[in-house]
Amino acid sequence: MLIRKLNYKGKKYRVVWNVSEDLFGEYDPNTNELRLNPNQTKQQILKTIFHELFHVICTAKNVKVSDIGEESVCLLCEEFITILKKNKNLLKLLNSYL
Repeated sequence: MLIRKLNYKGKKYRVVWNVSEDLFGEYDPNTNELRLNPNQTKQQILKTIFHELFHVICTAKNVKVSDIGEESVCLLCEEFITILKKNKNLLKLLNSYL
């Protein structure tokens, strides 16, 4: 199931699934577009989605990713996924509150 749009803070974001040899994904704040490469493993797509959503949040909150560092963004996203994967009951709880 490939999503085509997201909503956050009253804005609509277009999701484009784009095959790329160079990128897993990217967020363009000028067009509110997330570009995701579908030619990745499910695990990598999950990491990429979290990573690009982090960029969306930073942009919406006027936080410069350069202040945090791209490496930190990657680490935080991967650790978030690790916690969710290792704690299925947490994921169920979160889903029940959505």
